[in-house]
Amino acid sequence: MRQRAVLDSQEYEAKGIKPCTILFSRLSNQYIQWWTGKDHHRVRLISWWAQFLGNTLLSDITPELIRATLKQKNH
Repeated sequence: MRQRAVLDSQEYEAKGIKPCTILFSRLSNQYIQWWTGKDHHRVRLISWWAQFLGNTLLSDITPELIRATLKQKNH
């Protein structure tokens, strides 16, 4: 998986695409501010995800990472 990330990074660089620098925590904080008072269950769910993925760049969140995170929740 790491090798794929390197290849993706090289491809983006060749195309002049800047890598993502936004952490999940930044997006989740903005989302929670927007949802505050509307749906407490959704805020709790986003907060749970932020515990595990908060310091992860959005571009690094993959289906495999999501599955692994969900496995942690179920154990």
